Amino acid sequence: MQISDIYLVFWLTDPIIWRAYTGDGDCNPTPDGHRYLGHKAVTASGKVCQAWKLQSPHSHVNNKDHLFPEGDVEDASNYCRNPDNEVGGLWCYTTDPATRWEYCNVSLCGS
Repeated sequence: MQISDIYLVFWLTDPIIWRAYTGDGDCNPTPDGHRYLGHKAVTASGKVCQAWKLQSPHSHVNNKDHLFPEGDVEDASNYCRNPDNEVGGLWCYTTDPATRWEYCNVSLCGS
């Protein structure tokens, strides 16, 4: 084991460093939202997010485990995510049949 391996293990297991890397649920660690693990489940306009594993009211292809930072579509629940690397950042399909998807409003960490 090398020093860099030890540092990586510490970095991934230290809760303060891990929250800074993945967001603490109240903030988004990256502009694209790719690593966001928070539990926000409403859009910027207040619409409730549809669970990623569901195909109703909106069918979609963003339901594969590898698309989510949790590594599991089930664990992604109906939280705001960015599985397709949308330029605008975090978003979700909505439970409103008239509105397919909307962006979510989650502040960047440290801003």
